[in-house]
Amino acid sequence: MIIFLYGPDAYRRRQKLNEILKIHRQKHSNLNSEIFDLADENEFLNFKTFLNSQSLFEDFKLAVVSGLYEVRPRKDLIKLIKEFLENKQAVIVILEIEEPPKDFIFLTAKPVQFQEFRELKGDYFKVFFKKEAALRALKFSASAEALLCGVYEPDSWGLVNDLDKIALADLSQPIELPVLRQVCDLETEDKVFDLTKALGAGRLKEKITSLEKLFLQKEAAPRVFNLLAVVAPAGLTTKLSDLDVSIKSGGLDYEEALLDLVI
Repeated sequence: MIIFLYGPDAYRRRQKLNEILKIHRQKHSNLNSEIFDLADENEFLNFKTFLNSQSLFEDFKLAVVSGLYEVRPRKDLIKLIKEFLENKQAVIVILEIEEPPKDFIFLTAKPVQFQEFRELKGDYFKVFFKKEAALRALKFSASAEALLCGVYEPDSWGLVNDLDKIALADLSQPIELPVLRQVCDLETEDKVFDLTKALGAGRLKEKITSLEKLFLQKEAAPRVFNLLAVVAPAGLTTKLSDLDVSIKSGGLDYEEALLDLVI
């Protein structure tokens, strides 16, 4: 059996791998498992030997493999993997960041079990945040939640690391923004949060200056827009909603929408 997990969201990809490992460790008392990084040219031979060797003391093999795309030539590797497509005594779990090139496109078709882990953005990242916070019994004020989402989107692993840190601090809840700033080292991100907040309030000159600073810092415009949608005053809700519709319909890009909002 082949399981292919790919995409840039390393945290959720790792979580799925852990789930697979747990299932097979519980199911097979004599599980033989190893990890192979085929970016190392010497590992292909080790990988091949592992799959083809037999032992009286194992009832199932599990190989965790990465670096497939680095192998040259690929013919022998592809042949080896295909031999295990429907093998009932072994599973090969393949981990990659990028989508498969043409030679490996068969990994995204049955009988391969495949799953893509794209970066979470916007509402999807907020849902992920709420789920992970709930798992740690954490509650945040709206402004504290907005800061964490604005700081880490789409870095799920970075967010989870900070949530673990916050959970260990045993803070009173809901956790307010000033307390969050004391616990987490968010100095650089704090500036992004404050600059974004300034786009929705203050004088025209201050808004333009804040937007210029965000652009000079090369902050992602979609991230700034989504964060602004959370921290902006109620009077901007309709304007932001109209701009969001225009963006999604192709009328404006995020940079144009932010400029339109400011002026």
